[in-house]
Amino acid sequence: MALILVSVPNEVAYGQNYKADASLQNVAPSQPSDYYRPCDYKEENRKSDLCAQWNAVDWARSAFWVALAGAIGLVVTLIFNFEAWNRARKAERDTETALSHAGTSASAATRLAENAELMAKRELRAYLDFNGVKWRRRPHKDETGKVATGIHVSVKNYGRTPANGVVYTNRISIKIGEADPTQLAAVIPQRVEAISPSDHVNVYNNFDLPTDVWEALSNETAELISEITVAYSDVFEDPHILASSFESDGTGSEHHCAVEGTRKCT
Repeated sequence: MALILVSVPNEVAYGQNYKADASLQNVAPSQPSDYYRPCDYKEENRKSDLCAQWNAVDWARSAFWVALAGAIGLVVTLIFNFEAWNRARKAERDTETALSHAGTSASAATRLAENAELMAKRELRAYLDFNGVKWRRRPHKDETGKVATGIHVSVKNYGRTPANGVVYTNRISIKIGEADPTQLAAVIPQRVEAISPSDHVNVYNNFDLPTDVWEALSNETAELISEITVAYSDVFEDPHILASSFESDGTGSEHHCAVEGTRKCT
């Protein structure tokens, strides 16, 4: 075995990386392969594993910073989007509030306008009322067994504008004792011309009474009832009705109702 080993060449015994001289005294290492060659900075060496590793580290570092910048940009974008959404919601709420206030103001303005129109109508409209109601006898018109009787009614406009389309109606009845009233005269509507402010019109109703009825009125054992209705419209074309029922107190009395305003006068 010793002889065999001695005869093996030096190149085989130490591999290809070593060269032996004849005396086997000095062994010189061979140059390293390209795989193990050093990698200078910014110098590409595709045959060097070390250079490839450094290049991978550099790319990883660059990718990290790029990813970090993208993440920061995404966060900033989300922050701006959230702020824009928040401001849009606030603007929507402000718009709804403004619209609500505008609707309230419009309603208030409408109510003010309606109230102003109502006040103007109340201030400027026509007001009819009775200026006087008078019973009277007309002796020169008396007939045998009958007494000529008349009712004089005065209607005045206490308003500030004319009363138009005035229609006057008087229902005349007699009531004796506890009996029900008996109608004496037919109800005939009379149309009166427009009544100007502070002006008045006189309306007459003439009829005959039996002598005994007139005596009952004189003795106050009977009552003469006059139910008067005056319908008219004002300049705003709103309809109004003045209605009143007058009862006699003897045969020589006068009944007056001259209170301002359109109302039922009793």
